[in-house]
Amino acid sequence: MAAPSCPNCLTGYMKTEKPTGALSTIHGLNTYVATPPNTPKALIVMIPDIFG
Repeated sequence: MAAPSCPNCLTGYMKTEKPTGALSTIHGLNTYVATPPNTPKALIVMIPDIFG
């Protein structure tokens, strides 16, 4: 198994940035959707494992 990418990965920390998206429900699942300011050329799907 690879090592965590940063010291905060397992301990957690409070972020200071403000969210730019909105909470939404898609197919019955609570999701967070962030819309880019212009038309994207690609899509990123994030499916975290137990380490976040």
